[in-house]
Amino acid sequence: ISWCCFQTKSTRYHNILYAQTPAAMVVTVDSSMNETISEEEAALYDRQIRLWGLEAQNRLKHSRILLQGVTPLSAEIAKNLVLAGIASMTIVDDRVATAEDVLNNFLIPHDAIGTTLACASVQRTQTLNPMVKVSATPSFLTDGLTSKLKDYDVIIVTTDSFKEDLSFWEAFDHSVSDSELSSPKPLLILATTLSCWGMAFLNLGNHEFVAEQITSKKLSGPTPTYVKSEENSRTATTFVKTVANYPPLDACLNLRWPSAKSEILPRHVPKGYFVMQVLRRCPSNTSPLTLQHLRSVWKDVAGALSVDESLLTDEDFLCCCGSSSASVNAILGGVVSQEIVRAITGRGAPHGNWYFLNGLQCTTTVEWLPNGAISP
Repeated sequence: ISWCCFQTKSTRYHNILYAQTPAAMVVTVDSSMNETISEEEAALYDRQIRLWGLEAQNRLKHSRILLQGVTPLSAEIAKNLVLAGIASMTIVDDRVATAEDVLNNFLIPHDAIGTTLACASVQRTQTLNPMVKVSATPSFLTDGLTSKLKDYDVIIVTTDSFKEDLSFWEAFDHSVSDSELSSPKPLLILATTLSCWGMAFLNLGNHEFVAEQITSKKLSGPTPTYVKSEENSRTATTFVKTVANYPPLDACLNLRWPSAKSEILPRHVPKGYFVMQVLRRCPSNTSPLTLQHLRSVWKDVAGALSVDESLLTDEDFLCCCGSSSASVNAILGGVVSQEIVRAITGRGAPHGNWYFLNGLQCTTTVEWLPNGAISP
């Protein structure tokens, strides 16, 4: 904004802090968020505040993130969220860092080999943004998990092995849905990548957000031909508070056809969903995965789900074979981070609860499964 060039630095950030946001766009901040953005933070997050507003940045500032699992994918997510200006990030992973971790994860320094992955990743994560509190904690056990999640606003679980950690995912999903947790409950994001394939699942519960609606309006008189403005535009933009009801993980994993709960036809379901069902049934000791093995497992899966085997081709299976792809981790990490920021700030309608990435086809498919309900 050009007028900023003619102001002193202190005056510039004072105007950012006390700028008035249009009433229709304001997202109400929780009463516990008494601390406002400082001038130092306004200077650091200047572009973000102009992009999504002061209220949204304040929500980010008070968000406490739990990151379970140190993987190449979680490194991308951690980087994006710490740079965005969250309050704190607690990293959990008691596995020991190896030379392979150093090569695949930019948050793990070479001299950290032999320490836990959580502790090894703290220093570089903290360097990204000194204003964010970054810490490590011993591995979470599923026993008593509900009480441990009360101190966090967002729970992110990333894994390297989908089959081995699926029960771990379900434990987090059940705990987040537990009635003992006070409202609002933590937002849950589960994500994983395998070679050139990746997926993410979001359970935001009953998620409130402000949706933008553009409607046509009737103009009184001829439309001017000069510079377009809000007054002479043929459309009107309004902001409506809306609720999205996210289904739990169990409801998504146990779809069957034909079924009254499965209103969407199998051919309209993202292929990534069926690839996920194949990976669920692969023995944990099957490494690396081969095309022939995935074909044989898919035959059994297709029969169990009552779907046609032709839904998946060899190309769909090949994306799961091979070494980890840095580009797939970066892309899915960026997409997941963006959705987390949108969820925290309550700005913008959600796109779905499942995200499937195919790196060979360079596509990301988003879908509501089984059926997410969005209501005013």
